[in-house]
Amino acid sequence: MKNLKLSHSLSLLVLTAIIILVSVLGIYFDTVLKKNYMENTKKRMINGFTRLYNETKQSEEMLKEGISFIKTDKYLVSSIDLVNNYQNKYEYNAALLDEEKKMIVKQLLDRVKLSLNDDIALHDKNEELIAFVQKEKGDYRLNFFSYENGNRVLYSKLESQQTYQKISYKEDLLLTFNHRSYYNLENTFEGVVTYHYSNGNLVIKSHQSLFEKDNSQITAHIEMSHIITNSYLSELSNALGIKLQMSLQSPYASSAILLNDPKSFDRLEVFDVDDSYFALVKLKTENGMVYFTAKLNTSLLLKTLYENRYQLLFILVIVTLLVLWSLHRFVSKRLTQPLNQVMGQIEKIEHSDYTPSQSVHTGDELEMISDSINQLAQTINKRERELKASQKDLEFLSLYDALTNLPNRRLFISKLEYALHKAQAQSTKLAIMFLDIDQFKQINDTLGHNVGDQLLQAVATRLNHVIRSVDTLARLGGDEFILMIENVEGSKEIETIAQKILNVFNEPFVFDEHILNTTVSIGISVYPEDGEDTVTLIKHADMAMYHSKDQGHNGYSFFSKQLATEVEKRAERINALKSAIRNGKEFHLLYQPKISISTGKIVGMEALVRWESESFGLLGPDEFIDLLEETNLIIPFGAWVTQKACSDFMSLYNEGYSIKQVSINISTIQLFNSDIVEMMDRIIKNTKIPPKMIELEITESFSADYKEQVLQTLYTLRHMGIELAIDDFGTGYSSMAYLQKLPVTRLKIDKSFVDGIPVSKESIAIVKAIVALAKTFDLNVTAEGVETEVQLRYLKDLGCDEVQGYYYAKPMDLETLKTLCAKINQ
Repeated sequence: MKNLKLSHSLSLLVLTAIIILVSVLGIYFDTVLKKNYMENTKKRMINGFTRLYNETKQSEEMLKEGISFIKTDKYLVSSIDLVNNYQNKYEYNAALLDEEKKMIVKQLLDRVKLSLNDDIALHDKNEELIAFVQKEKGDYRLNFFSYENGNRVLYSKLESQQTYQKISYKEDLLLTFNHRSYYNLENTFEGVVTYHYSNGNLVIKSHQSLFEKDNSQITAHIEMSHIITNSYLSELSNALGIKLQMSLQSPYASSAILLNDPKSFDRLEVFDVDDSYFALVKLKTENGMVYFTAKLNTSLLLKTLYENRYQLLFILVIVTLLVLWSLHRFVSKRLTQPLNQVMGQIEKIEHSDYTPSQSVHTGDELEMISDSINQLAQTINKRERELKASQKDLEFLSLYDALTNLPNRRLFISKLEYALHKAQAQSTKLAIMFLDIDQFKQINDTLGHNVGDQLLQAVATRLNHVIRSVDTLARLGGDEFILMIENVEGSKEIETIAQKILNVFNEPFVFDEHILNTTVSIGISVYPEDGEDTVTLIKHADMAMYHSKDQGHNGYSFFSKQLATEVEKRAERINALKSAIRNGKEFHLLYQPKISISTGKIVGMEALVRWESESFGLLGPDEFIDLLEETNLIIPFGAWVTQKACSDFMSLYNEGYSIKQVSINISTIQLFNSDIVEMMDRIIKNTKIPPKMIELEITESFSADYKEQVLQTLYTLRHMGIELAIDDFGTGYSSMAYLQKLPVTRLKIDKSFVDGIPVSKESIAIVKAIVALAKTFDLNVTAEGVETEVQLRYLKDLGCDEVQGYYYAKPMDLETLKTLCAKINQ
């Protein structure tokens, strides 16, 4: 039964494949035959329309040539002049004029026969018909008009007849008694051809006018016609094997192309309509648009398709039977036994028996499959062992941080919950410390995530060395660590541990060429005072950590209700800041003048921002700049301050006040996280301030950790002509070698050192060193916070260039600065 089942299955598979193949081949051949037939049909139709186009153009030439004789035939011109001059309808000289008209008709007959056309007509100068010749059943009928008692009489005869007879005149729409003009008479010097549709035929008519010698008056009109009849189209249809017809209407008129534009025949559209291929072109006539259609019956194509289908089906049936018979023999001899052996190997694997089986030796793919199954058994065996080992790794990763190998949030909360139950049962306390590395985001953004990861690993290692083995340290994510301390006695013990953690960061972290001096902010919550569940304790420790950051980083804070209130106020202040930046009405700038020590005049001004909040009153920069930096609002805010300060400076400059420079403080966040170069270029263009009149002040502390990351930006700003100053110099970590690399033009001595003059020897030594260092690097020096004349004289003796401080003036608005400037600088 298995053999029959396998054989039948394979036979069914082959049969299905053959049926699909037959269907695909049938569709393919049908498509190809139809496409070829369509292309051939289109070529034949284009050929028919081309022949028709050539016929019309040839007829035009023959017609023009056929009537051009009127300009040179002296005898005909004389006859016309005779008729024009002597024809009087009421005193008609029949003996003279009728004989002359018979001669005219004879000449017209010769011309129309010679040019192989269908009719010719001559009108006199009064545009009345004199004579005409028409083709009639293989013969030509000659006609001329005579007059009897003023009445028009038509004489007519066939060319084969001897005498003329009077007949009644039936006016033809295309051959009227009174000349009908379809054209501008001025164009008839060289002849005009028009097209007409009449009685189902296409009439091509050539027109020529005869003028006096001075071209002042027309003496005659001559017209000749060539008729393209449906019989001609039938003959052309028989010759081409397609059916050509013409009519005034067509349902496919919008798709028709012009007959007299053969270059567009390649765009001819062929339709499949009512078992026929159909295409059409159009020709503009005086009666409207005439459509020429070409049709070709598709019965021949269908007959060919059926014949090919039957032949293909017969061949494929024979091939199918042969393939099935061969397949049956092949399956019986070559597949059944080997496949049963292979199935036995697979069944062993299903029962988790991975011992090697005897391979099939058929020398084909089945042998390869058998070998592969043996290899698969070994691989599965190996993978199961590895899976058991990796399961332990997965359990580790689900509970531990992959970067630092510290417990993750999930494991920490689990341990904290257990510790809380134990503390509650034993009436003991435990503390939560929330740790956040200060300025970690700047490190990550500027030095790269690789350095950031190395810092996190180093921090985890150092922290593990200072905590007790019973304490739990975990990494929550990013730069946030959390520490659980059980069985604490009181706040003194907690403070000791917190200080140990702070001391960990006293030594710089060194990674290759990077030396990082960073700190940590710690928030502390205690069970049960600050919370009795995991969520509350962690949240309160997080609040306390933010309070530490607000206090200037590198410290720790305990949670308290007052702190919770401060955190809430902090959130309110951040929201107020966002609102103030949106409306732009609560901030204003004050300016502190910078005085030249040598001249005593105001040479510059430093822009200082103030926030007059509707909710919090007037605030100085120390009360909101940190919040702006923390929320990245400093970027749009810094752009506004710079724009406003440069605009105010240009207002002073344009009014003639002799101030050389405006100083603007730039945040480290702006240097690293915004395109400050583009911002400055835009502001310079908007305010038209000379770049050399701008001095950007940057804090010294940025250089401690970031070095090369901002050098390129600073050099670009200097290349623009903007001057750079290091603010609060002496409070940071700049080395002399690094200072040499910075493209700065000024050092500003921090107020904390100026305050110590002349009492503090340490302050005096630092100020002397800064001035000497500045002179060594050819930099200008400005001293901040000068409040006494003693300080001023001492700085002057040291060679300081500029001072600013309350000794001269407090920060003031622009109008007050104008008054002070006018007073001092005069």
